[in-house]
Amino acid sequence: MDNKRKYKILLISPLLPGIGGISISVEKMRKRLVMDGHEVSTINLRFKDKKYNNKLFLFVRFALIPFMVLFKSRYDLIHCHATGGYRKYYLSFFKFLYKNASLIFTIHGDVSYMLDDNKSLYALNNADGVICVQKGDSNKLRPYLRHSVILSDIPAFFACSIDDTDTIPPKIQSFISLNSDPLIVVCGKIAISSTFYDLYGMLDAAILFSRLRNKGIAAKMLMIVIGDASKKEQIVLVDKIKDEVGEDKNFMMSESVKAMEPIFDNTQLYLRPTKTDGDSLSVREALMSGCQVLASDVSCRPSGTILYNSHSIDDMEQKAIGILNSHIEKNHQVVDFYNNLIDFYDQVIER
Repeated sequence: MDNKRKYKILLISPLLPGIGGISISVEKMRKRLVMDGHEVSTINLRFKDKKYNNKLFLFVRFALIPFMVLFKSRYDLIHCHATGGYRKYYLSFFKFLYKNASLIFTIHGDVSYMLDDNKSLYALNNADGVICVQKGDSNKLRPYLRHSVILSDIPAFFACSIDDTDTIPPKIQSFISLNSDPLIVVCGKIAISSTFYDLYGMLDAAILFSRLRNKGIAAKMLMIVIGDASKKEQIVLVDKIKDEVGEDKNFMMSESVKAMEPIFDNTQLYLRPTKTDGDSLSVREALMSGCQVLASDVSCRPSGTILYNSHSIDDMEQKAIGILNSHIEKNHQVVDFYNNLIDFYDQVIER
């Protein structure tokens, strides 16, 4: 008999069909919690109908969240996955409306920027629990938080299929079946920030592919682009990527897919060339599927990941060639952090 406590939980987060690692991770979390007998409700930070996802409508939607909670029956736990200091501050400021529900924040990404951000620190200190997805980040935060705030590192990875019927899109399947060359997959946004040009390293990946082909190394690359790339600076970056690879049938740029696992089952090397990162969901999915993973050394990566110097495409190239030449058989990693999450919930409730 299962004697574990069952909770009434509200998840506040970007949700599917929205695109991104947080929405996928939270959906897997929700599904596991429901399968385990917990009562789970959700509030989506975005509209399902994309035409309403403009600044005004999203602002109004977010502003109403505390009052949506007020007029619901009481929750045991309110678990927030909202990014940004202002959002966390707002949700924590109205904690008095939550009928004594325990408030939890998960930080999806590096916590360093929060250490001198008063809005973020106010929010985290007003919470009952804080989860960091990157190993070691709780130690960075601990000196800045009240002792009563439960703090833990728990990667946002839960071994659960969102939809067991998910298959590889026909165009991608045709590309995978094109020839027997090893498949390299890279997945990310066409993103330019004030700090980093090509934040997800998509151009770096294209340069790697071009170098491999010029050296006669057998490989094909599937580049999966998440989200929109219609802004002028994004279009310029996409054009640079296309110019780099030229008209090569072994390179394919694709829109995002519903699930990466079926693709990883056919992948030899997953490349994660980001300039900064949290605990990448796709890295863990790739490792679970038995892929070799090559990632930039900008964050703490899961065991089994091969790191390269993020400032050196030469190092990326050398490591990639080593992986492609190694012919190592797939070694599936079954790692799951669901029980860590439940233990954390128990600690927060019992505090």
